[in-house]
Amino acid sequence: MDSKFNHGDTEARNNFVFRVLFPSIVMIGVSALFFALNIHYSFALAAIQEPESDSAILARHMHEVKVEYALEEFSDHSFNAGFTEQELDSIMALERTSIQDADMFYSPDSAFKIAVLEMEGCGAYCNPFWESWLHFNDGSELVIGNLDFARIQRIEKMPDGKYLIIDQMTGRSAIHVSVTNRATLISTHDHQYRTYAIPKIPSEEMKYDSALFIGQSAFIDTDLFIRYDNISARLNYQYATEDLGDYSNSDSLMLYNGYFQYENGAFIFKEEKSSVIPYNED
Repeated sequence: MDSKFNHGDTEARNNFVFRVLFPSIVMIGVSALFFALNIHYSFALAAIQEPESDSAILARHMHEVKVEYALEEFSDHSFNAGFTEQELDSIMALERTSIQDADMFYSPDSAFKIAVLEMEGCGAYCNPFWESWLHFNDGSELVIGNLDFARIQRIEKMPDGKYLIIDQMTGRSAIHVSVTNRATLISTHDHQYRTYAIPKIPSEEMKYDSALFIGQSAFIDTDLFIRYDNISARLNYQYATEDLGDYSNSDSLMLYNGYFQYENGAFIFKEEKSSVIPYNED
């Protein structure tokens, strides 16, 4: 009797376990698994969607430039993709070239940013040069490369959605060091990079592409600038030169001031004045 009772009791317990507890345990386990997978997926998705930091972008461009120099130095079969950064730096040093600085510049509306690397190449004298890339900030991951913006001083957004980029560069020829300011009008509509011509100024000896260039000796202590005034929509410029034309006084400089007016989506040259000023060597 006891044995039969115990057997029936055991069978009842087994039925309870398999019919009630086991499905509940399975459901709890499945729910826990999906919860864990969901957390993992959320973290993975966040990692994928997390935008690349400015420092990471600059480091990537620096590495790309170093690899380009290494590829030029070695044939395809001898290039080692596992070169360390120190080894890549040494390869660039063979060409007497180095990366001096890296920076990121944002448009006023943060629609894009421009990564700029300042390089230095040395021969008889060392000269800086620049490489730059335009990155869109809308999650598209599109990049416009092969640009040559230098030390960007300012990015202005124009009334019609274009952008004015003002940058500065230096150069050396023998003992002569010059400073050049440049203004470039661009648009990035529909992820298409386009430049727009700025007319030649009367005192400019030659026209460079579509940008406005003005420059002077680095030893001239006179303010060199290109500035855009949002209120008046004027692009003002000033520079000085030792070329006095009909004047022969070596203690004097020719100072040029002028401006453009922004009208209907373009810069229109309006005026330039010149005057002789004392030469103050810095």
